[in-house]
Amino acid sequence: MSSLDKLPDWSVFSQREVSFDVDLLSPASEVASVLQKSRIALDEAWTEVDNVRREGLEALAQQAVLVVQLAAVLERYASEYAQASLTRVYRSLHIIKDQMLDELQRAGLEIIVPLGRPFDEIAHLANVDGWRHHESFSAEVVAEVVEPIVTYRGELVRLGRVVMGAPPDPDAAIIVASSSSEAEKPAEG
Repeated sequence: MSSLDKLPDWSVFSQREVSFDVDLLSPASEVASVLQKSRIALDEAWTEVDNVRREGLEALAQQAVLVVQLAAVLERYASEYAQASLTRVYRSLHIIKDQMLDELQRAGLEIIVPLGRPFDEIAHLANVDGWRHHESFSAEVVAEVVEPIVTYRGELVRLGRVVMGAPPDPDAAIIVASSSSEAEKPAEG
């Protein structure tokens, strides 16, 4: 005999009042609510992915700057390495620097060292730390690269920092000459 053969006696249960203030939603409304929550969670995840991507690119850009600065130091002291019989050390460091640059480029970074480029070409890609006026410059060009320009797949990731070179300003020479001649005048009195 199974428990289904004998049905419960429903008369022993008393009826209670239940308030139905709860709005029952249709299945379509329930699905829409779940989809909305999923969309919000997906948007938050994409925001997090974008933040991680941006932070990663900033870290790679900083590494690119440091590798370029390492290259400049290696070139600056190449003769001292040779004099100190450290040619093999110099060569090894140079190879490692080249491998680091290759990996950064393989990751999609482009490192632009704008030395000698005209001001108009790099004005939107670099901050100018200062100007050098000298006869050796025939136009406004990059005289020194403090930090390179770094892009990722054509998108600017990090502005470069440069020192610009320009021919002497004849108006500035006149101002300097007139202010120094005024300083030499004796005081009236």
